[in-house]
Amino acid sequence: MWFHRIIYIFMLAISGLFFVLSPSWFAWYFFILTLLVFPFDIIISLPGMITRRLSVSAPSSLEQREMGDIVVTVQSPGRFPSGQLRARLLVKGNDKAYVRRLKIGGARGSRSGAPIDTEHSSVTAFRFKRFWASSLLGLISVPVPFRHSVTVLVLPLSVKPPGDVALPQTAMLRPKPGGGPSEEHDLRPYREGDQIKTVHWKLSAKHDSLIVREALAPPSHSRLIHVSKWNRPADRDLILGRLRWVSNYLLERDLPHFVKFGENLNIEEISGYDDLVNCLYHALDSASRVANVSASARGRFTWVYKIDASGGQSGKGSA
Repeated sequence: MWFHRIIYIFMLAISGLFFVLSPSWFAWYFFILTLLVFPFDIIISLPGMITRRLSVSAPSSLEQREMGDIVVTVQSPGRFPSGQLRARLLVKGNDKAYVRRLKIGGARGSRSGAPIDTEHSSVTAFRFKRFWASSLLGLISVPVPFRHSVTVLVLPLSVKPPGDVALPQTAMLRPKPGGGPSEEHDLRPYREGDQIKTVHWKLSAKHDSLIVREALAPPSHSRLIHVSKWNRPADRDLILGRLRWVSNYLLERDLPHFVKFGENLNIEEISGYDDLVNCLYHALDSASRVANVSASARGRFTWVYKIDASGGQSGKGSA
């Protein structure tokens, strides 16, 4: 853009010098024509410049070392022409932050992309504050307010820990607190306080004593994956990769569980793949981490699997 301005100033100086030194009518018209280029550029370009808009698209998540781009597309409600667009993109990841400048053609539908760094697992935020729309001849530019941001989650590669993962033992059914409907039940003698609707009348008549149906349910799960802290990006990739593998290993066997990071009070429950993705997001983006402690996780855990950069170990105990 500065190159275009320098060329225009140079042409204006040449035409002015030609007008001063030459008495011909051509010098006068050449000078006036050169002088009018600037307002003419403004008049024909301004409607398109102030109506230009950008749309931003990016994948919500990528695998580590998977290629992906954030794509910026030019939009316009009308067919007014415009020159090149320049945008400033603020990129902030777990390990670094920097500014990236993009140049996009002014035509509607023009696109420009920027690669997403997936070398390490991270939560990377891309934020636009404004962009500049240039005139057709590039003599002026207008800043256009544009506040938009997208966040991309780079998932760690699933890494199997060394050794075997000792699965937690399946717990026996226990009386359901408060009773209520249940597919499983047990029979026992009536105790004071039992509800009348739980009485099994046929068996009661047969045994000449009140027999009740007691609803049974599996106890609240008490499985925990305890994740150690990390100090380097490589350790983070390894530890979270092992967490992903162990968590998927349990989910494939219909074993919901909890995850705890370091000595934090935050304990997250993992009941499905979406919960695991959200857990990894919170682990990588500490600003979004909120306390999520379930009532069933406040007691002693019967199975704890500890993950660090050296490996993993399962056993009984609390964490």
